[in-house]
Amino acid sequence: MYVDNRLSEGLTSFETSLLVSAFDAGKYCPVFVGIANESRQPVDVDPARVWAEVGSQRLASVDPDKIAEAERKRGRWANAMANGLSSFGAGMQTQQGTVTDSNGNVSTVTLPDTAAQQRAQDRAAQQTEELRRRNEQRGSQVTASALKHNTVFADQTYAGYVYFSHIKHHDDLLVHVPIDGVDYQFPLLCGGKH
Repeated sequence: MYVDNRLSEGLTSFETSLLVSAFDAGKYCPVFVGIANESRQPVDVDPARVWAEVGSQRLASVDPDKIAEAERKRGRWANAMANGLSSFGAGMQTQQGTVTDSNGNVSTVTLPDTAAQQRAQDRAAQQTEELRRRNEQRGSQVTASALKHNTVFADQTYAGYVYFSHIKHHDDLLVHVPIDGVDYQFPLLCGGKH
């Protein structure tokens, strides 16, 4: 079945429904896990117990806080590079003018254009702040949307993402979601260019 144009697998067992889907997010493969508990008994969900198989290799999930911090660090490196390049470019801004010496000789001179330099530095600072905010937001989204250890009580639903690292040249993913002693398995695709 497809949900939001993603291959998804669903399963209903003992009045507990699971929906699991995966998509390609570059370095990571986020796997959406949704649980609907329609029974009278609570269901324990622990993302640390969710794992995947790629070929014969077992993959543990990646801590979403580490992914979020990597997003933020990537933003800091990009900011440093953008600031350095912008400052260099701003330092190159010049203006031409003429000067007349005491003998009446007129010469053309090139001087730094301090106003243009300031505008370029202000633009670079604004772009840098925008990039920093965007990367901070991405990191926060990863943390907020992650599946967390939880007890799903009767007539409740719970959902979130479990993240796995990509294994190059492999798209097939067998996701294992252990709940109440049962290992639910979902064959998925986490395709794309790796």
